[in-house]
Amino acid sequence: MGEFFPTRVIIKEKLKEGNMEELELILPTKEYKTQVERYKKDMLDAGSGMDGCGSLRNDDFETWLQKCNDWREGKNQII
Repeated sequence: MGEFFPTRVIIKEKLKEGNMEELELILPTKEYKTQVERYKKDMLDAGSGMDGCGSLRNDDFETWLQKCNDWREGKNQII
């Protein structure tokens, strides 16, 4: 995508017990379509407002993904 947006970011945090907690953030791509659609269905079934998911609540996967890519490339301000 661009030099400022790596495709993967790993965040590590040391917990009180001394164990490391690891969270991997992955930019959305077409290969994650099934997982994203399942997440959306589960969240809507649970009555979630899906805060922080951009336009995913109202858009189909392809539209949402295009908006995410456009945003990363500076083509729009709102997803």
